Formats: sequence, structure tokens, C-alpha cells
Amino acid sequence: MTFVLTVIVSISNFRRWSLAEWRIGDDLRVLSPGFESRWSPPFAATVCVEAEDPVEMCAGLPSRVLVMVVMVLVMVAVLVLGNDSVTPAEAQQGFKVLEIPKEEDKGNVTYHYPLDASRSFNAFTVCLRMRPTIFYFTNNLVKLTLGNKEASFVFHSTFQLKRIWLTVADVWIHFPLSSRFRILRWYHLCFIHDPSRRELVTVVDGHTEYRAAIAPPTEPLRADMLYLASGPSVNNKNYVGDISQVNVWTRALATKEILELAECHKDLAGDYVSWKDMELPGLTPRTVPHTLLCPRHNNTIYFVFPSILYATARYLCTALGSSLPQPATWEDVSALVSLTHAAGLSYVSRYAVWMPISDEENEGIWRSALDEDAAPVLLWSHGEPNGFTYENCAYVSQQGIHDASCEDATATAVCRVEDLPVFILHNTEKTLMSFVADQNEAKELVFRGFDGSAIVKVNGFWSWEGPDNKTLAVLSDEHFQFPMGGREWHTQEGSSLMLLTACPDGHFTCNDASCIPMEHHCDSKFDCKDMSDEDSCVNVLIRSAYQNWLPPHHDARHMLIAITFHVMTVSVSTEDMHLELTFNLSLSWTDKRLQFYNLKESRPNWLTHDDLQEMWTPHVLFPNAKGNEYTIVDQNTVGHVSRNCKPDITGIMAAHEVEVFSGSCNPITVTRRYKMRFNCEFDLLLYPFDQQTCQVPLLFQTNIRDYVKFSYTQSQVKYTGPSKLREYEVDSVLLRPPNVCKDQSDICFEVPLRRLSSHAVLTMYTPSLILLFLSYITLFFNPAVFEVRIMATLTSLLVMATIFTQSSSSLPTTSYIKMLDLWLLTCILLVFLIVIFHTFIEHYRLLKKGESEGKAWATRVVVGCLSPPLDLSHAEKCSQDPQQKAPSTRTSSTITTASTTMDSLVWAAKITLPVVFLIFLIAYLIFIITFNSW
Repeated sequence: MTFVLTVIVSISNFRRWSLAEWRIGDDLRVLSPGFESRWSPPFAATVCVEAEDPVEMCAGLPSRVLVMVVMVLVMVAVLVLGNDSVTPAEAQQGFKVLEIPKEEDKGNVTYHYPLDASRSFNAFTVCLRMRPTIFYFTNNLVKLTLGNKEASFVFHSTFQLKRIWLTVADVWIHFPLSSRFRILRWYHLCFIHDPSRRELVTVVDGHTEYRAAIAPPTEPLRADMLYLASGPSVNNKNYVGDISQVNVWTRALATKEILELAECHKDLAGDYVSWKDMELPGLTPRTVPHTLLCPRHNNTIYFVFPSILYATARYLCTALGSSLPQPATWEDVSALVSLTHAAGLSYVSRYAVWMPISDEENEGIWRSALDEDAAPVLLWSHGEPNGFTYENCAYVSQQGIHDASCEDATATAVCRVEDLPVFILHNTEKTLMSFVADQNEAKELVFRGFDGSAIVKVNGFWSWEGPDNKTLAVLSDEHFQFPMGGREWHTQEGSSLMLLTACPDGHFTCNDASCIPMEHHCDSKFDCKDMSDEDSCVNVLIRSAYQNWLPPHHDARHMLIAITFHVMTVSVSTEDMHLELTFNLSLSWTDKRLQFYNLKESRPNWLTHDDLQEMWTPHVLFPNAKGNEYTIVDQNTVGHVSRNCKPDITGIMAAHEVEVFSGSCNPITVTRRYKMRFNCEFDLLLYPFDQQTCQVPLLFQTNIRDYVKFSYTQSQVKYTGPSKLREYEVDSVLLRPPNVCKDQSDICFEVPLRRLSSHAVLTMYTPSLILLFLSYITLFFNPAVFEVRIMATLTSLLVMATIFTQSSSSLPTTSYIKMLDLWLLTCILLVFLIVIFHTFIEHYRLLKKGESEGKAWATRVVVGCLSPPLDLSHAEKCSQDPQQKAPSTRTSSTITTASTTMDSLVWAAKITLPVVFLIFLIAYLIFIITFNSW
């Protein structure tokens, strides 16, 4: 383990110390006045802080104890550091660094170093450190060449912001990087060519970025010249910035060796090219401490802004991607005060540091602006807080936390970032330049551009100065103290909205420079505090060359359109044979001529009515609808885009970040509610036990039928209304392909209807059955009461005829007999048969009665009973039964035949009618069941 100890002790008075701190396994950069803002925080172990006030205590420990602790640590460090590869003397002396200046004409100046061309090699490793100050699109770095060939390289390395291009023996390989390069930062690069493993490896800061397979060279490699940031092949710009430790080995270095080089644990010299021996004409070396070159485990940087308002402090830290500090312990307070002291602030500014807490919302309840939760236990100074409603903000000093006015009080803002933040400048249409935020010695913000330009404050105005010191833009409103966020800039072309942001990828920048996730942009609710996230929300880009009368062109023969038919209500009229539907019709398709912005996955991405009017939309006809209905796009039509694919790019629109989506995989859907009446041919043969199926065909307009078709697999139809209607029960609605549809339609759906027969059973079948039963019962009446029997039967017949007439008038006229008609006609026929039976029975009854009366009359004539009685004996004779006293006028066989015939008719009617009806009923039910099943 490497122990690096940095101790600065000034012992002029036990109560006065400048700064003492140490770290184990890490580097420490001494904080002193005049630093360049690239310093580490004194949070490792701060022993003491400078005390201009004699009352100040020294970190709560006796000074003598601190001195002893520091001395012991120094002795231990000296013992341990004795065996390190980089000696303390070397560490203090630093490394040789060359600054490659910017050249106006590429290739005019070459920095080269001659090599031994007689020496051959196969494997090699090239390592270097670089700190770019200007970035071109492609930058030349190191080249090994043989001879004066313009485009032939033994080894060539160029780099861009997020990739490296390497050439070995004229074989080019592209290496993507996990993160982008940035200016004003040291990088350690190694390129390893290992023919035994047939690979080429790129290592950045000791971490392997990419491995690529490469065939070994056919012959050993030789080189006679090394070019640094220049040389043959002037297609690329030359590297501009600091460079150091350029070494070349004729072997593949091990991973451990490269890691030790990257972390400055070793300073190995190359056996082919050694940086220590390299001298380049035209460049003057300088020595830089190794602590500035070597990568640190903790790259934390602090921006310090003295004497500013609370709102400004919040804005600055937010814009830098940071937040105000919130110390939780007295050690944190002491370290924070030490940091402001090391920054060289005045006594007043040093001991007043803004905190991100406030009780503006509820007096006495201090909440953190970081998470809007109640702040934890606060280290209030004695007697604080005491400002009531006048002091709703807070700052921390060495004595603790104090409340202060948010509008009038000033304090120091300390913003902690993990590295120099990179800002991007956008105008209304594109990205202009990348900048790195920095602070000069006067604690003023400076934005240094990757192209050598800068955004600085000149005469009270923020100005964008080009690489040639020419003013490119000026912040128009002096009201803005800082340029971060959305601002109006004055350029040569006029006023333009520009955005300077440090928000990471996948985030949206509010006008106040705060960041929110991109999915919160244009989500119909305000997420930015300035509510700028809902400004200029446009979902679709329709170019001027777009032709909305032509359907989108697809690679396939037809463009597929998915249809969703959502039926909400169904109304059926059997008399008029029509089906009335209320439904939502949705059509979905893709149009690769369009681009969409800011699509969300969790909600619909609505399109405006104007967007729908400018876009192509499919027109669908309903052939069997009454009135030649078709789909329309009007104020009642709603449209949205579904996000099915990831964004293609993150673009710029209205000087803000937008996610750009292709129209080729994100479908458009238009939906409108319709109420239409469709013709439906009913088959009433089995009425009222029938089942009907109504088809609703859909047909594209003639001019687009050759280009579009419905996607049967992606389409769907559903019914969410009541299942039972007034007459029918609706089963599941079905979608049918064109070959099943009755009409020549592109697609259709069916509405299966099963009639509810309970009403007909109650109003038709039950009364007719009861009347038939009553008519049948009359057969059991006394044959002598013919009037009663015949009147009951004729009444039943009349009622049945009325029922038949009523049912016929309530149904459409058909050329075939319906099952209900058959039932009623059968019942009427049976009742009519009963009437005939009653007639025959009465006839034979009267015949029998007439024979009996004729016989009695003849007897009376014989005995003289027709004249007045002469005496009592004559009267007794006439009062006796004529059949007993009178002689027979007919034979007894005739009377017996009439009586037998009447009885036979009665019994025949009683037995035949139930049998006939039962046979009819069975055949009736079998036919209905069989036909419905078929």
C-alpha cells in the first residue's frame, strides 16, 4: 500500500495553525491561496483551522497533542515511503510536461523524434499522459512511421470525444469509450499490441476500455520516426494541450504494470522510446507535480462563491449539478469552515456558509431543500433561531447554525461537484459548443470551450468569446447575474434563445438551469420550479414537403392498419331489421415521414387537432350503414402516438433538449365515437327461438385500397355494453377476415344476437297453450249443454286468432312461415277440430234425443193421452212412461247406434287431440334444437 502524506504545519503559536490533514492510500492537494480550483476537500481528517480570532479553539484538541500526532505520522510515512518506486524527491520534483500549442494551419509544424529503423519488433505498448485544452473533431496523437509515406503507418492513434482510432500496420480499428473525454483533465492512455493473443487493447486511467481482435503483422514492425501531435497525413487536426510520459516498449505490458503507471506508483521508462530522453524541437518542457497528473480516487471539487444571496446560492449550486452543504456533525462544520479558509476568503465570508434549509412554508419547521423533508437535528448556535418570520433561511459558522433573512442576508455558497462540470451550449436548433466550468483566482466563473472559446464576464455582461477573441454572442439582459439556463443572447444575426446546461443525458434543463428527468418534460404537469418544462411542447414534426393526401410508403406491398372496434351500446329493431351501434373506432398505423418528440411510455402522447388535419389519416367506409357513413377527422377526433421504440437521438428544439422518435415504429392512433344504424338481414324462421348474426363490413376508400390493408392479427373488437338487451342477448363480438365477410369488404366484425324468448313464451305460447287446454276441457262438459261448450271453444278460437294477428303485425313480412306462426296455426287448428267435434257430438245427441221424443209421441197417440182424460184411470195411464206403455214406433237398434256413435266421438276427441298435440310438440322442439345447432 502506498502512503501519501502531506502535512503543512506552521508552529508560531500553538493556537495558530494554517492547515494539517492527511490521507492513507490517496493523494492530497494542498489548499493554499492562489490555487486554481482543482483541489481536494479537507474532509479526510482536519486537525486544525487557522484562527484569526484568539477565542477560536483548535478542533477541540490540545495543541501539544496535535503536534505529537503529526510528528509520529511523519516518521511512519518516511519509513514506509522508503521502498516506493516513486521517491519523495521525485514526487516533489514532478514530471516533465510539454505543451503542444495550437497551430492555425494543420501540419505546418511537426514534432518528431528519430528512431532506430534497424530495430524490429512485433509486440509493443505505447503509453502517455495528456491534458487536452482544445478538442477538434479528430485529433492526431502519436504516430510511428517508416519512410516518408503519406498514409502508411506502423502505429497511429487519433481520438475524438467518445472514441479512439488506432492503426497497426495500416489496419484501422475503432475503439468506443465508456465516457467522453473532456478538456482541462489529465488522462493516462495505453495502447497494447499483443500478437501472441491476437488483440489490440485500449486502457484509459488503468481501466481496460476495449479489446479488439487483430491479425498479427506478416513481418516484423520497424519505425524510423515518432510524430507527436503532428506528422504525415494531414486529414486530421493536431492535438492541442499538455502531454507527458510518452513511452514505447517493445513488449506487451502486464495489466498490473499499466495500473501502477496510471496511479503513479511507478515511472517506467520505455525500452524503445523513453520520455526522459525525448527532446522535441520547438517545445520547452516544464515540471508539473505528480499529484496534478496522477488520477485520484476522489476528484471532488468545490466551487466557492462569497457574499451572495440565498436564492443566488441555490441557483449556482443547482446549475453546477450540486447542492448547498448540510453539515450533520461538528466535525463537518469544522471542515466546512476550514475549506472556506483555504479558499482565501475574508474573515466575514469565511464563517457564514449557506445551508439548504428553510422554514418559509411553516414557521418553526425547518425543511431541507434537498428532499423537502423535515431537516434532522440541527446544530443551532446559542440563542438561535431567533428571527421568527423575518429570518427563514440559515447559514452555518464555526459557532453553529444561524437563521437569516432570505432576501437581504449574504453568505458564502459552497458547491461540491465530483469533477469539473461540462456545460453544453444550445441554440434553438442545434448544439453549439461544450464548455468546462472553472473558477479563476477572483472566484469568478469561467466557461472554457472545447474549441478554445470561452464565456466570461466582460464589463458587467456575459460574453461568448471565440478562439480568435472575437465576440460571438452577448447576454442581452444584465438582470441575469450568470449565464446558466435559458437566456436571450445577442448575436450578429440578432437575438436568439440559448441554453447553457450541465444536465446529464436523459435530463431536461429548466430555464433556471435545474435538471429534471426527460420523462417529466411535457407530461402535462409542472416539474420545473419556473414551470418551463411545459413550454413549447410539440409532439410531432411535419415537414413542409409532407403530402397528407398520400398514404405512407412502406417497404412491403401494403401498409398495415390496425383497427380497434369498441362497441359500447347495441340496439336491435326486429321490425325494421336494423342494428344501431354506438362505438369508438380506433385506427393505428405508422408513418416514417414523421418525427415525434418527448414520447412517454406511461401515458398517451396526444396530438392536436391541427396536427391531425395536417397528417394523412385513413378513410374507412361503412357500406351497409344507412346514409353512406364513413370515418371523419373533426373536433371530436382524438389522436395520440404510442411509444414502442427508444428515441433515436436527443435533439434540440426551442433551445431545449428533446427526445426525437422515428415515425416508423411509433404508431399513430386516431379515435372517434360514432353512432350508426346498419342494415341486418334477419332469418326469422325459428322466431322466437332464433339466433341472428349481424355483420358490419368496413371498406377503405377506393384511391388507397391498393396501398393499405387491415392487419387482422393486430386488430381487435370488443363489447363493453350490457349483455342482455330488450329482445336479444349479445354474445362476444367477433372480428372476421375478408374471406368470411358477406360483402366485398376489407374486414368486418360480427355481432351475434340470441333472442330472449321469455317474452314470447309469456305473451304467445302460454296464452295459446292455456286456451288450447280450455278448449280441450270443454270435451268433458255435459253434452246436453252445447251452448256452453261451443261458446267456450269459439271464444278460445277468437282469442287465438287475435294473438296470431298481433304477432304477425309486430314482425317483418316474410315469405316463409315462422315457428311462432306454426305454433299458433296448430293451436288454432286444434281448437277448430274441437269445434267440429262439438258439432258432431251435438248432432248425434240431438239425433238420439229426437228418436226418444218421437217414440213418446206415438205412444201418447195410441192410448189417447192427447185428448182430455175422461176419468181417473185414464189419467193414470197417460202419466206412465210412454216407452213402457206405448208400443214401439222404431226399432231399439237405431237408438242404440246413435248413442254409441256420440260416445265414440267424445272419447276419440279426448284421446286424439292430446296425442296429436304431443307429437307436434316433440317434432317442434326437435326442429328448433336441430336447426339452431346447425
